[in-house]
Amino acid sequence: MAAGRGGGALCRRRTIKGLTPYAQEAFKGGKPTDKQILALDAALNTPDLAIIIGPPGTGKTQVIAALQRRLAEETEERKIAAQVLISSFQHDAVDNALDRSDVFGLPGARVGGKRGAGDEESLIAPWLEQRVAHLQEKIAKEYSQYPALERVRELSTKLALARIVGASPAQQAETFEGVLDGLQALAHSGLLLSSKLESQLEDYIAQLKMQQPNPAGSRPDAEALKRIRALRVEACSFADDGAERAWDLLSWLKRDGQGNSAELMAWLQTAADCSQPTASMLQALAACQDQLLEQYLPDYRPPELKRQTDPEGLALLDEIDRHLENTLRQRKQGVAWVLEQLSDSLEMDRAAAHAVVNEYSMVVGATCQQAAGRQMASLKSVAGLDSTDIEFDTVVIDEAARANPLDLFVPMSMSKRRIILVGDDRQLPHMLEPDIEGQLQEEHQLTERQLIAFRSSLFERMRLKLQALEKQDTNPRVVMLDTQFRMHPILGSFVSEQFYEKDGMGKVNAGRAAEEFAFSESLLNALGELAPLYRDRVCQWIDVSAAQGKDQRLQPGTSRIRDSEAQRIAEEVVRLMQAGGDSLSIGVITFYAAQRDLIMEKLAQHRIDGVPLMEQRNGTYEPHEHFKWIRKMRGDGSVSLEERLRVGSVDAFQGKEFDVVLLSCVRTYEQGKPRQVSGNTDTDREKQLNRQFGFLRLPNRMNVAMSRQRQMLICVGDAALATCAEAKEAVPALAAFYQMCGGTHGSIR
Repeated sequence: MAAGRGGGALCRRRTIKGLTPYAQEAFKGGKPTDKQILALDAALNTPDLAIIIGPPGTGKTQVIAALQRRLAEETEERKIAAQVLISSFQHDAVDNALDRSDVFGLPGARVGGKRGAGDEESLIAPWLEQRVAHLQEKIAKEYSQYPALERVRELSTKLALARIVGASPAQQAETFEGVLDGLQALAHSGLLLSSKLESQLEDYIAQLKMQQPNPAGSRPDAEALKRIRALRVEACSFADDGAERAWDLLSWLKRDGQGNSAELMAWLQTAADCSQPTASMLQALAACQDQLLEQYLPDYRPPELKRQTDPEGLALLDEIDRHLENTLRQRKQGVAWVLEQLSDSLEMDRAAAHAVVNEYSMVVGATCQQAAGRQMASLKSVAGLDSTDIEFDTVVIDEAARANPLDLFVPMSMSKRRIILVGDDRQLPHMLEPDIEGQLQEEHQLTERQLIAFRSSLFERMRLKLQALEKQDTNPRVVMLDTQFRMHPILGSFVSEQFYEKDGMGKVNAGRAAEEFAFSESLLNALGELAPLYRDRVCQWIDVSAAQGKDQRLQPGTSRIRDSEAQRIAEEVVRLMQAGGDSLSIGVITFYAAQRDLIMEKLAQHRIDGVPLMEQRNGTYEPHEHFKWIRKMRGDGSVSLEERLRVGSVDAFQGKEFDVVLLSCVRTYEQGKPRQVSGNTDTDREKQLNRQFGFLRLPNRMNVAMSRQRQMLICVGDAALATCAEAKEAVPALAAFYQMCGGTHGSIR
């Protein structure tokens, strides 16, 4: 970093342009917003550290992808391998950022993962599939323009067949005649075989036809095998009767007249005349034994697996391959041939592709802790860099607001030039160890102000510090993206008002029209009488009152569950899955782990077309393979593979998005509970409200929970939570959402 290892934090540098045509490609055909361009400018030109705040759906991943391209353009005159680190405290966030990485045609290299090398290679797989699909499109286009290429492909198959198949000389001759016919068929395309090669091929075919089947290859010769195996090829055994055994075999071979090589016969003669064998002679005698065994032992393999093409034939095939390749390279038809070879290589040798990515990719991805591990040092070494002191020109940390300071400092300390923190302190905060927090409170009796400071993330502290510094040196360091593309405009405005504008963070505008989020007619028709609840609507509240069952803890101090609510959610998910077919993605969010497990258990009891929605593996539930993935068309026309169904806690949903999200509130309202405590201080009041509403009072978690949907958000729970006298004070976002559901854009049922 400029202020650290590199020194000279205050030195003036040339201004680097934020957006170029190559960087703009990262926005997949869309036009970047003014704030996205400003974020690129700030990240590239910061004298030390920049922060990009990314509210839900504002395209921060696209900004990271564009930034990688700009960094590559700026450093392309020197070695760029492994110069940019993409990090985060969670594996999913690293993988999500790397998924869009495409610098000079290469994906980012992955270090570590949940399952080690398996995760690293799994990131390469989609990139390989995309490249192969792209190549196949080009190949198909070339083949449509040049029909003769199909004959080239047929000839390539015949050449490969000639290398591995040949149960007899006659069959080999037939195979090589097919090669000759294929070459002659290309004559009218100008892909002529040289007269010398054609003559050699014809002579070789004639030679094969003249060869007679070897009797030793069709049946075992007991007499021959007995004498061959009796050869003494070790010093101790040769001293007994080695010369006699060699003479016996030599005499038999002369009588048999199989036409063995003169060299083999000479070695047997030498052994027959020898009384004190040398090491070299014994070695040669062992080779003779192996050669004879191979000749006289029968080949029991089926004809299609026998490999009998001799060195002369293989050399001739190699020469034909080279001639064909050189001829194709000089013509337009050769483009398809070369592309096909590349496509085959990418499909068949993924390990090699993985090695190339590790050696040449500019971008490296790793979690905060794995960034300093042995695997990173090894990758740096492969890239030809000094692995003793791991450092990067630029370090980008995604979801930085969620990482605790100690984790965050690991990748930050590796930067030579610049650090870019990407995140949002209005979403999930950094994770605290409850035991440590409890111990501090118990031992030191922290005040409310101290607790707030303790829970404040390093990202938030850095944001406030850099905003103050901006006013002093006028260097832009903090940019908040202000246009969201994920949600229906009504839902986006709701999130903006409740979680950003109220806290003075600014407004988040809608980047897409409402029409783009309409439910399909096929889904509405499948919903039948429920269609009005979804047509031209973006929000619902499904009321499961306390009279239908209160929330409870299975044991004191454990997570909360609510059975009636879980059952109602399962029924709604099944209805939507059946109506939406394989075009609708659904997320189910709850604040409690026990409720998450209960919902999955309820879903496992339901089947669609005989297939259970959930299945149990290793003691946990997960969507059945049939309901796990869905193909979605992106705005640029490309197709992406997305989750079709996910049930989880809020923590598992940051960075995720689904067409429809159901939010399980779990808590039920108990009339008068917040007022039935002693004391009247603000602290007492806060404790009262916390006991009643729990996690629903945390704006960071509510922000994430209420911003994962594209088309509709459905709250399932006790409506009294959002309508009671304390609601606007205790859970303002929930109260506002219920009010919106009662308007023209939603429904309550």
